[in-house]
Amino acid sequence: MRKTRDRKRLNLLILSSSSHVAGGEINLVSLIQTIDQEKFLCHLAYHPLSRMDEYIQEAKLFPVQWVQYEKKNIVRIVYLLLKLYLIIFKEKIHVIYSNGVFALKYIIPIARLFNIPVLVDIQSYETDVSLRWSGIKHARRILFCSNALMQEVMSHSPWLDPNVCFAIHNAVDLNLFFPRDTSLLRKEIGLKSSLPIVGIVGQLKKIKGQELFLKMAQKMTCNGIMAQYIIVGDDNVQKDAYTKKLKLLSSELHLDGQVRFLGYRKDIPDIMSLLDLLTVPSLHEPFGRVVVEAMACGTPVVASRVGGIVEIFDNGDGGLFCIPNDEDSLYEKVSYFFENKDWWESQKKRAVSIVRERFGHQARTSAIEEHLLAIAKKR
Repeated sequence: MRKTRDRKRLNLLILSSSSHVAGGEINLVSLIQTIDQEKFLCHLAYHPLSRMDEYIQEAKLFPVQWVQYEKKNIVRIVYLLLKLYLIIFKEKIHVIYSNGVFALKYIIPIARLFNIPVLVDIQSYETDVSLRWSGIKHARRILFCSNALMQEVMSHSPWLDPNVCFAIHNAVDLNLFFPRDTSLLRKEIGLKSSLPIVGIVGQLKKIKGQELFLKMAQKMTCNGIMAQYIIVGDDNVQKDAYTKKLKLLSSELHLDGQVRFLGYRKDIPDIMSLLDLLTVPSLHEPFGRVVVEAMACGTPVVASRVGGIVEIFDNGDGGLFCIPNDEDSLYEKVSYFFENKDWWESQKKRAVSIVRERFGHQARTSAIEEHLLAIAKKR
């Protein structure tokens, strides 16, 4: 962390409206921790349910009760607008960074009132309706986590100004994600030392492909390929309804004892190092953070050839691509690793090298800093 030497810093207001910590919020934590404190003084307006205050010490924190922009919430909306207004006024904010488009509807009118430039960072697909509703046309910069996402959004919203749209890949903290010994974790979970571990990590929902993962595991077993399987992630959106469905499917496929549901874990760097192979059979991925996290820990991947994932590695260089929503293709690519053990070992080393070359947090933060400074100068 760099210390402040002068008073020429820009007061940066960062908006986080999510009620839980996911990929976008992890990005924010890393941005705040690595941003040049000689240039920026960070202020974070966050949803109190996300408990972002437990992760951040390098910013002035403002818990904000974000609400849906609906007539029935008019009193709460007025209170929210007043709070944002006071933050901007009292803290003398110079530039605003919005994580996603939800907060734009509230912040754009105030930003225009004070002539404060706004940058919005889009981490997931947004419909044309949501973009128009948000007032994003008034943002000075629009960042996307991959070229694939940027092209997809702009194809449905051609009215977006291409001159303000840029792609900046997500990154990982290389001080957290690196290969490590996980023998104790293996024992804690109850995994055998003699069998490879294949896993899937992410929120439990259909688009992430956990059902395909279970069917692939069954086919591996039926064909005499022995492995251990773990599913990491929770189902907080559907309140465990999908978790129950997956566990039922696992039983129906006679995978009891071979598949372990580990739920939500805070030790993701350890989990990624524990795995011998990560599968990412997603139907859609704006970027694919878990791919980079796994590779940084020396774990190659089998991933769907979708979205931003194809911008992370080349086929056969750190991992393999499978056909989206294709159980047989997923099985074929996973089994290839088991049939080529020496190549598998070489892929582990290559995965680490790729991430260290291209996906460190400081490079991403520096790119965002340049955009923030550029729009601040055009006030």
